[in-house]
Amino acid sequence: MNNNLKWVMMSFVSIWALTFLWSGTPVSAQMSGLDGKVFAGELGKKGEKTGDKDDLIFKDGKFVSTACEKYGFGAAPYSVATGEGNTTFEASADGGKDGTMKWKGAIKGDSLTATVVWSKPGQPEQEFWYRGKMKK
Repeated sequence: MNNNLKWVMMSFVSIWALTFLWSGTPVSAQMSGLDGKVFAGELGKKGEKTGDKDDLIFKDGKFVSTACEKYGFGAAPYSVATGEGNTTFEASADGGKDGTMKWKGAIKGDSLTATVVWSKPGQPEQEFWYRGKMKK
């Protein structure tokens, strides 16, 4: 293969890789850099200024909210997307008869903010917020 063709192919692969990485593309939870991190903060009902203490734990491709564990919501798989300096995640924790909690969050620096929708059979959805800082 001549040098010009190698250069063209390397340029194409480089441009494709950069476009892929900058486009907010989903990545493996364990490969995202989020796995192994813990955030300490508060979980509160939408419209309220304060909430309950809550640690969000990302470990082995699973997500746990310590405040929600007492309601039967255990570890749930999470997905991650990165792009333009942002990391976002989504998770849906199953609580059996207590329904599901759908999390959508964003990490900027050491801060994490999220919205949570709790859907329980036969009841209106409840909305929550989360804000916390990464534990060092």
